[in-house]
Amino acid sequence: MKNPEKIIIIAIIMFFSSGMSAEELFFIERGDTIFLTAPKLARAATSDDKTDDWLTTQDGFRVKVAEGIIVELRSEAFAENVFSIPAVKSYERLTANIFLVIPADPNRQFELSRNFLKSEFVVNSHPNLIRERRPR
Repeated sequence: MKNPEKIIIIAIIMFFSSGMSAEELFFIERGDTIFLTAPKLARAATSDDKTDDWLTTQDGFRVKVAEGIIVELRSEAFAENVFSIPAVKSYERLTANIFLVIPADPNRQFELSRNFLKSEFVVNSHPNLIRERRPR
């Protein structure tokens, strides 16, 4: 078994070298700013050496960042115009006006999501998050 302290240190280094600081871990959802905390590093080391990549929202919900950004465009917007920027690697239509956008740099997912909200053609934009299921 590997040294758990070493694994935790590696997880800390990977988090800070990813280009994200604590101030950047937020997104806009339905007009509200949702702040996220870093993964709980105490649980980062497990018997199979996987790290805990769940983040916690300010309301206590655990979320995991999946690939991409969910972007809702206004009905009059053309996806080709909005997503034809170097920061976008690709995009795919999920519904008539909702898209999954893959950033060219995955470390800029939160930043790109917030930048889309500045466009007059974007209704909503947030990182593709997986929420932890909670019993009712």
